[in-house]
Amino acid sequence: MPAEDFKAIADGHAAEQRPFLDVINSVNWAQTPLGPMYTWHPKLRETVNQILVDSRPIAIYWGPSYTTIYNEAFSKICGAKHPAMLGMPVQEAWNEAGHRLKEIMRAIPPNHRGRVEDEWRFFVERESEAEGDTPWLEETYLKWSIIPIIENNECLGFMHPVAETTSLRLWERRMKMLIDLGEALLTARDVESYWEKTIQELAAVEPRSDVPLAILYIVENSQDPPGTPTLNSSSVVCRLAGTLGVPTNHPIAPQTLDLQSDSDALSLAFRKALSARHPILLQTKDGTLPRDLLKGLQWRAFGGDPCRAAVICPIRPTKNEAVMGLLLLGLNPRCPYDNDYRQHIALLSQKLATSLASIVLLEEETRRGRNAAEEAAYDKAMLKEKLAMQTKEATESMQMFEAVAEFVPVGMAFGDPQGEITYANDSWYKITGYPKTDRIEKQGFISCVKDEDRPVVIAAYEKLKTAGNVQFEFRVKRPASNDG
Repeated sequence: MPAEDFKAIADGHAAEQRPFLDVINSVNWAQTPLGPMYTWHPKLRETVNQILVDSRPIAIYWGPSYTTIYNEAFSKICGAKHPAMLGMPVQEAWNEAGHRLKEIMRAIPPNHRGRVEDEWRFFVERESEAEGDTPWLEETYLKWSIIPIIENNECLGFMHPVAETTSLRLWERRMKMLIDLGEALLTARDVESYWEKTIQELAAVEPRSDVPLAILYIVENSQDPPGTPTLNSSSVVCRLAGTLGVPTNHPIAPQTLDLQSDSDALSLAFRKALSARHPILLQTKDGTLPRDLLKGLQWRAFGGDPCRAAVICPIRPTKNEAVMGLLLLGLNPRCPYDNDYRQHIALLSQKLATSLASIVLLEEETRRGRNAAEEAAYDKAMLKEKLAMQTKEATESMQMFEAVAEFVPVGMAFGDPQGEITYANDSWYKITGYPKTDRIEKQGFISCVKDEDRPVVIAAYEKLKTAGNVQFEFRVKRPASNDG
């Protein structure tokens, strides 16, 4: 079939498909296992024409060499390898995945008319955005089918329709990371343990490539009052709390961060983060993430891939409070920083902030409880001391009263609010005629009073409950030996 005849196949296609069709026609098919277009099997021409008008990503692997042809939608999955993949044997087109696909197609019986379905993770080569940089690999998940192309009970090749599931798989993975982080931070009981658990949980994230680099600083303010919404960088001390992927004494993570340095790009970025409300993006392509500082790091990503970008997340309990922590987080070098990734980082930053707010509130409540307990203990001690002083004064007063009462010719007694007499002098006993004893119960004293005067005494005791002092007169019974 002449090349111009193949172009004729596309004459009915939309104008926007013309550039891709021109790419297909520009391939030197004579140098491929398929040979020139005019020699192609009619079934191949028919199948190619079929997939060219399909909006789904579809590839064809034809003949014993499983030679690759695909439509425009599939070309977007090929990345930097397009259009070189056109006409390649499958094992060359897909590297390690191509070998697996070839083995699967070989294992399908010649007369098999069904389909094989699976989902794999691929790494698609992408062109670098920065001039001079090598291409990078993008983590991609594809759900695919292998459908035999049969004619006269003979398998001539295979169709390979695919559906990209990358967003779904990455979303599942990132949500798990946020859930696990939140559950771990719930167990922290103070701010110090919060920082420790943050680093520990980031270290446990799988795959490790999602956290290829982490540097956490605790922000300590030496001058501004607590709760200051923004910090004065001249009064801030940033103390290193933990790292991931950073060797000891590496210049990217000093023990104390100098925010006043203008020569260090990272210090400038950290200083900017003190007043930022959202994570700050750093990139190697624009110099905000200095390449010199990335040398010698122990990258946790796929195959030790270095990060091309990182974010600095300011961690503050609430929007109106000062930054308490700064987290520099390397981004997965095999994932583009797209809207989904930005949303994940925003949720991560929010999770760190809300968890810290809970810890700060818990510490404040604990501090208040502790202060209240200390204040109550102090008040109790002061009350006890005052009570002891008053008891001492009362005892001394009683002793003085008793000493004086022994030498006066007037009957004197000391009683309690219940009407019981706890002390009486000798004159009192002589006047009342009551037998001398250490304590006189109320009923015992009343028995000394003449019957007709007892209501007066009882009423006087009742009045004492509300009045400061009471004066009353009563007569006592004289002992029988005293002639009344």
